[in-house]
Amino acid sequence: MRIRNFSIVISMVTSLFFVQSSTAQKNIGNYFSGETNVMVDSAGRGFVDLIDGTRIYGNKVDVGGNFRVIIIVDKVKYELDKVKGVQLGKVKGSMYSSEYLTNFNGTLCETIVLGTKISVYKGSTQVTVDNKMEIYNDYFYIKNGGKPKRLKSLEDAVEAIGDCKATKDISSFTFKDLRQELKENKQFLNEYFDKYNKECK
Repeated sequence: MRIRNFSIVISMVTSLFFVQSSTAQKNIGNYFSGETNVMVDSAGRGFVDLIDGTRIYGNKVDVGGNFRVIIIVDKVKYELDKVKGVQLGKVKGSMYSSEYLTNFNGTLCETIVLGTKISVYKGSTQVTVDNKMEIYNDYFYIKNGGKPKRLKSLEDAVEAIGDCKATKDISSFTFKDLRQELKENKQFLNEYFDKYNKECK
């Protein structure tokens, strides 16, 4: 899974983000593919989404700045709080370089699964340990428009999608099972969570 070198502060979900002391194999977030289920348009253009449903297309969309505070559309830079004259509170997300970023109170988080019932996101926390920079990835989900909840353990995954017949088998999974499934399909966990969106009420 790709790790990008940037620092972000997520005020909306501060309580969810902790320095990870366990091994990566015990963090279910590390079993997600970094490829989002949000697709670019047929022409392959990136875009910026506004909460009113407006989509601003660009042949090249990128994000810059140490805190991802600039959206670059066709080489034209827009401050995040003023994309084509639209204030940050109206910016829902941005698609660039195969990543869909969702706006949380001024911070853009990578969107792993986006759905009408459940969505999964990744934020990164950069810390310095013994004069060495380390980056920790933290995953969380939002279900049925509720509050963000941490997604780290298998128990967290069961709480997220175990209440539906189509996805209840998540309760019997082990990390060994997930590793085996990923050998066949790197999108397995992404698709399993998206199955909740497609088949569960």
